[in-house]
Amino acid sequence: MPDAGLPTKTLRSAMRAAVSVALFCVAHAVQAAGAFPSAQWVTPSAAEPSRWSEARLKAADEFAASIKSDAYLVIDQGVLVHSYGEIDKPMNLASVRKSC
Repeated sequence: MPDAGLPTKTLRSAMRAAVSVALFCVAHAVQAAGAFPSAQWVTPSAAEPSRWSEARLKAADEFAASIKSDAYLVIDQGVLVHSYGEIDKPMNLASVRKSC
């Protein structure tokens, strides 16, 4: 039974918006659930190889070595695509880049 103070059309619109937001949140929660490692990061498999260029990752490693970087990771959609250096070693972190 609609509220006497609000038109039925307004209530339907509000309900649609609320359901849309809820579905959006659930979809992102489900997608994000697989994006974080448990004991280890997921890595590309032979069945689903990485979309990243091996030549460009090697060039990035060479650049990292030239500027004396200790380590870096390339994570794409929750999958550890590439790592350089001793990634298991604790270190002070000065900068992080995170982009979509």
